[in-house]
Amino acid sequence: MLSSSNTSKAKKTSNKREHTPSFICEIPLRVTRRQEQILEARFEAGRQLYNALLGEAKKRLALVRQSIGYTKAKKSTNKKERQAHFAAARQAHGFSAYSLEAFADEVVRDHKKIRRLQRKQDRQRRANNPDCYDEKGRVIKGKRPTKKSRHQWETETELQELYRREAAHRKTLHGQLANQVMAMGTHIKTEKLNYKAFQKTFGRSIGVRAPKLFFSILTRKAESAGGKVEEFSTYHTALSQVCLCGQKHKKKLSERVHACDCGVVMQRDLFSGYLAKHVQEGRLQVADANEHWQGAEPLLRTAWQQAYNPPASGRQGPFRTLPSSFGTFRSQSGSSEKESLPEHKAQDVVATAQASARACESAKV
Repeated sequence: MLSSSNTSKAKKTSNKREHTPSFICEIPLRVTRRQEQILEARFEAGRQLYNALLGEAKKRLALVRQSIGYTKAKKSTNKKERQAHFAAARQAHGFSAYSLEAFADEVVRDHKKIRRLQRKQDRQRRANNPDCYDEKGRVIKGKRPTKKSRHQWETETELQELYRREAAHRKTLHGQLANQVMAMGTHIKTEKLNYKAFQKTFGRSIGVRAPKLFFSILTRKAESAGGKVEEFSTYHTALSQVCLCGQKHKKKLSERVHACDCGVVMQRDLFSGYLAKHVQEGRLQVADANEHWQGAEPLLRTAWQQAYNPPASGRQGPFRTLPSSFGTFRSQSGSSEKESLPEHKAQDVVATAQASARACESAKV
C-alpha cells in the first residue's frame, strides 16, 4: 500500500504538464559589407536612443516617487483623488510618453562643453609632450606631440562622440527639410552661392549648419524623384536688387523689405523667390514676371502676414520659427500695421478643363 508521501508525489507527477520538444531554426542574413555596416550603425543608434530614454525615464520616475503628490496619492483612500495626485505628479516631472518624445527632440550643439573638452585636451597634450613646447608655451617647429596618456585618449573619445552625434542629427534635420521642400515640387531653382566665402564671413557657424550638405541632399532627392535643381548666377540676375519696373536698387543685407517707387512692397526673400521662378537660361524674364505679378502679389502678401500672425491653435506648421532677418510685415501703404487677409480659393482645374472641352465641341458644331 502506498504511503501518503508517495501518493502526493504521484499526484504531482501526474499533474505535471508534458512539454513537447521545440526547435529554433536560425538562418543567416546574407548581406554585403556595406549593408552590414548600415545595419550595425542603425542598430547601434537605436540602442543608444533606447538607453538614453530609459535612463531619463528612470530619473523622472525617481523624482515622481519623491514628490509630495505621490505621497498624498499613497495615503489617499479615494480612487479619484489617488488618480488626480498621480497624474499631477507625473505631469510635474514630465513622466509621460509625450514628454519623453520631446526629450529626444532637436539637439543643439553644446559649445561650452566642447570648448571645455578642447582646452582639457590641449593641457593633456602639453603635459604629455613637454619637449615640443618652448618656455613661453609656443610649439617648437619640427616637433610633433605623439605621446598620449589614457586620460587624453578618453577625452578625445568623448569629443569624437559629441561630433558624431552632432553630424548624425544634422544630417537627419537636412533630410527632413529636403523632404518638405520636395513636397512642394521637384523642379527647384536657386542662386549659385560661394560656400567658401560663407566660411570666411560666418566662420564656425557654417561648419555647424553645413548648407552645402543640405544642397547636395536636396539635389540627390530631386534627381531621384525625376526633377532637378537648377542653379543660376547672381551676377546676371541680382534678384534682391531688381524690381519689376526695371530699376535696380542696391540694398544692404540689413534691409529685408523690397520697397520701390513704382509701388511694389514685398518681403525681400519672398520677392526674390518669385523672380527666381521666372529665370530662364540664367536670365530674368521681366515681362513674364510682370504678367503674373497681379495674381501672385496677394498670395505672397498673405504668406508674409501669416508668418507673423500664426493661427489661434499656436501650431507653426512643419517649418521652424522664422529668423529675425525675415523682416517686419508692411501693408501696401508702407506701414507696419495689420491689414485684413484676402481670401484665396483654389482654382477648380477639372471644371475649367470641362468648360474648355465643351467650348471646343460647340465651336466644332
